[in-house]
Amino acid sequence: MRYLVCLLFSVLLTTVITDALKDAVGRPRPDFFWRCFPDGKDKYMVDTGEVICTGERPVIREGYKSFPSGHTSWCFAGLGYLSLYLGEKIRVFDHCGHPAKLAIVLLPILMATLVGISRVDDYWHHWDDVFAGAFLGQSLAIFVYFQLFPSVEDAKCIELYGFVAGDHQNPTLSLLDVHESSPLLEDWLSSCTESECGIGIETIT
Repeated sequence: MRYLVCLLFSVLLTTVITDALKDAVGRPRPDFFWRCFPDGKDKYMVDTGEVICTGERPVIREGYKSFPSGHTSWCFAGLGYLSLYLGEKIRVFDHCGHPAKLAIVLLPILMATLVGISRVDDYWHHWDDVFAGAFLGQSLAIFVYFQLFPSVEDAKCIELYGFVAGDHQNPTLSLLDVHESSPLLEDWLSSCTESECGIGIETIT
């Protein structure tokens, strides 16, 4: 449940920041000409040379929201978070030589990248809009993820975070629960002292 909450928070935070940047920057989209002149004929004021847009006002207003790419930032916020989640669950950096794990972790990133490419291909965004959206979304996904979870490279912390709940400062684990939840963590706990592991161990007889 907490994974889903963090995922939603990552996307929500990205949405708020992305929309704020769109309104602040106001960069025209690549198709702004056709938004302003739907008939393809540009019109200007005779005296001042000011552009006279003949398109619909909501369409024109939306045409000033190119930077950063919203779809790209949302996808990287959600799918980037999913990539980190998968990396934790399948222990992608366990140094056991399983390249298929890396392919699984990179699949969400690839999907988000394809979304960004499609935004450029549809003339809704410039390339730098997409790059900025991808950077923003992925950065916030990493930020939110590591507020609660350890690095995907830390196998010991991955196991601990899997079922330690409540008081994270002084958790107490049951060896019976450890055995049922994770043989890897059981072996690690049995090989270190309480001070080394940083947790209390409750023995069930």
